[in-house]
Amino acid sequence: MVKDFQQRSDIFVFLLSTRAGGLGINLTAA
Repeated sequence: MVKDFQQRSDIFVFLLSTRAGGLGINLTAA
């Protein structure tokens, strides 16, 4: 259960960071 939660949080952080990175790229490109 803990392992499953850790894996989910890792995916969540990954999605969050990629989204933030995309926003940063869009802001710098604008």
